[in-house]
Amino acid sequence: MSWLIANGWDKDDALSNYLRSIYFIITTMSTVGYGDISATNFSERIFCIILMFLGVVGFSFATGTLSTIISTYDCDDAHLRSKMTVLDKIYSDYEISFPGELYSKVKNEVHLQVRSHDQEAIDFIADLPPSLKAEMTSLIYSEKIVNIKLFSSASKAMVHWICPLLRPLKLGPNQVLFTEGDEC
Repeated sequence: MSWLIANGWDKDDALSNYLRSIYFIITTMSTVGYGDISATNFSERIFCIILMFLGVVGFSFATGTLSTIISTYDCDDAHLRSKMTVLDKIYSDYEISFPGELYSKVKNEVHLQVRSHDQEAIDFIADLPPSLKAEMTSLIYSEKIVNIKLFSSASKAMVHWICPLLRPLKLGPNQVLFTEGDEC
């Protein structure tokens, strides 16, 4: 005796039986389970199939996104630990004591470089054709360079060339970047 005859479904049309089979397959594969209440007619099965499909797709998307975020964070964190290990190795191998605040300056710079995702943008822009590269550079750096006197009188070509090379630098309240007469 088949499951169709046992449930009295042997007299239904082929479409109903195929839909019933698909419903059971999707219910099993989506691990929803059959529970106490299950779909009993054609429209309920269609609705449940769509709902289970959307649930599986939504859950898969959320899980994939979360995995990507965690993976990216782990990669950045591993890169930072690697750089800090090298800095500590230099410190211990050469038995040096960093003058003044040099160690903290280097440490801050390492943190800034690793946490900055500007390099990804720079690499992306570098692969673009010259006309698109110029437009993208203008869009990305326009707010950052608007108050810099050097760029107000510079040619667009110079601005497009030099802006991706600029890097942020954190200075403390009494730290000096350049003094008069320093070679830049």
